[in-house]
Amino acid sequence: MSDGRTPTESELRAIADECQHPGVAGMLSDMSDDGLDDYGNVVIHEGDCSIEGDFDTDDQELTALIVRGNLIVSGTFRDRSDDGPTVTVVLGDLRAKNVISAGLLEVKGDVVVSEAIVGDYNDGGALIHGDLSVDLFMPVGIAYTVRGDVSAREQIPGFTASTDFVPKRLHPRFFAARDDGGADLFAGTAGDTFVDAIAAGESILS
Repeated sequence: MSDGRTPTESELRAIADECQHPGVAGMLSDMSDDGLDDYGNVVIHEGDCSIEGDFDTDDQELTALIVRGNLIVSGTFRDRSDDGPTVTVVLGDLRAKNVISAGLLEVKGDVVVSEAIVGDYNDGGALIHGDLSVDLFMPVGIAYTVRGDVSAREQIPGFTASTDFVPKRLHPRFFAARDDGGADLFAGTAGDTFVDAIAAGESILS
C-alpha cells in the first residue's frame, strides 16, 4: 500500500492494547515486543482507505494492516493464513462486495458486505464490535464473534458439512440437496470451492 507507513513499536503496542480478539492482540503484542524486523510488512493507514477492485493481504505481502478509519473495498477483501495468519485491524467500518476470511480480523465498527462472507481454512478468527450485514454469511471454519446484530438473507452454520435445510441464497452447484430436506456441502473441499469461485470473480449466490 503506497499510502501506508510502518508503525512505531509504541504505536503497535497501543493498538494491541485496544484490540480485544486474543489472537489479534497477541500477535500485535509479539510484534511490538520482538521488533518489526522479524515480521515482514506491517502497515498502518491513517484515515479511510478506499480500494478499487479486490484487495488481498497476500498479494500486498502484508503481515499486518491497521486502518485508522474505514476500509472500503469495491471488490473482494481477502485475508490470508499461509505460514501464519495475517492480522487486519479496522478502527472504523469494513465494507466490501465479498469477504474471504482466513486470517485474524478485528473491526471496531460495522461490517457491510453486499454479497458473501466465506471462511477459508480455520487458523484465523474475527471479532466484529458493531453490526454485520451481508447477503450470505457462511463462515465455514472461521470463528466469527459479532457483538452487534447480524443481518443476513441466509446464514449457513460454521463448522459443518451439512445443513438441515436446502440453501436458497447459495448457488446449487455448491451443495447436494437431500431427500430429507437438508443439504450436504462438499465436505473437505467446500471452503476452497467457494473461495476459488469468489477469487475468480464469480458470484456464489443463486
